[in-house]
This record gives sequence, structure tokens and C-alpha cells, in this order.
Amino acid sequence: MAENICLMVADGSEYINSLIRAIELGAAAADLYQRKVIYLDKSWNRFARAGAFEKEKNLRESMPKLRAFLDAGGQLWFAPSGIGQEPLMAGAVAVDDRTLLAFLRQDTVVLTF
Repeated sequence: MAENICLMVADGSEYINSLIRAIELGAAAADLYQRKVIYLDKSWNRFARAGAFEKEKNLRESMPKLRAFLDAGGQLWFAPSGIGQEPLMAGAVAVDDRTLLAFLRQDTVVLTF
């Protein structure tokens, strides 16, 4: 079994259900992997901002699952492109492409939504 998991919410997906599903799987994977990452690509990184989940009606119910994922050592990574200087949600970390690729090269399962 792989040591790490990356649940990647990518540009190609435009439906909020993709993000919700990544959060659900992240919560389910809380004790299965050493390192757990939900990665938000540049078209999704707005959800790394403080309060963004609470403002999106369809995401409010996912917040407890995301919190459980983060409390279990999971990380919410996001592409820093266009995010500005706004405050981030607790647990959100901007990562550059090099950091993402280095993580993916380590014994990592990647699921893309």
C-alpha cells in the first residue's frame, strides 16, 4: 500500500461535487496514509481563503469532514496563483509546482476530481 495520498481537485472539474467528494475521501483516509493532501488547483484555490466554505451553501455540510481530515494530520494544499494576500483558512498551505511534484514522486496514490 502507498504511504501517501493526494486528492487533487483539478481545473477540468467545474462541479462543486468534485470538491465535496475529495473531502469525503480525505476524511475516510484519515488513518490509512502517513501523509494526506487535498490539493486545490488554480481554479479551486479560492476555497483556501478563510470563510470560503461557509459562504458556499453546498460546502457548509462538508466543513466538519474537512476539519476531521485536517485534525488527523491532513493538509489542504493549493496553487498560489491569483490568491492575493487574503487570510487563509486554518490548515491551508500554498505550494509551488516543485513541492507538489516532489510529493507526488514519493510513494503516493493520486486521485483526480
